[in-house]
Amino acid sequence: MREAIRLGRNFAAVTAAQLVVQVLTFVFSVTLARTLGTNEYGIFVFGFAFPSLFLLLASAAWTRWSQSMSRRTRRGRDRI
Repeated sequence: MREAIRLGRNFAAVTAAQLVVQVLTFVFSVTLARTLGTNEYGIFVFGFAFPSLFLLLASAAWTRWSQSMSRRTRRGRDRI
């Protein structure tokens, strides 16, 4: 029973922390957009979107490569 209570408290704490982060991110984004203006904010957002897209593609490639290596290892091949 104690573990269930502890699990509930931990879940509530993580959920509250995520909510606070989301609210602060929203407030920061609105403040930054109003401060920078349309063009500068667009450049700022593009600066974060482009690397995120690159990281998404790199992550997909890494996952595919690691799965391939895992399959080869399981088959007992000596060459990787």
